[in-house]
Amino acid sequence: MPTDIFAQRLPAVAYMDLNVAFHLADTRGKPEFYVNVQDLLNTSPPAFAAGTAPGQSYAFSDDPIARCITVGFYLRF
Repeated sequence: MPTDIFAQRLPAVAYMDLNVAFHLADTRGKPEFYVNVQDLLNTSPPAFAAGTAPGQSYAFSDDPIARCITVGFYLRF
């Protein structure tokens, strides 16, 4: 991996998210159940050398933690 931060080329990467919601029609409060999955395919971001510090880093917009699943319920009053 080159140490010159300006000589690096990062590969393109795409992430896929999924959001599924279920609305209960004609019910008081309009309840909604949902499931949200960020990084559905568990794609790792490309690592690169950042500055003069040893080690690797990730682009500001990338999340190295990987997949995140959220389950929830909405109820309007």
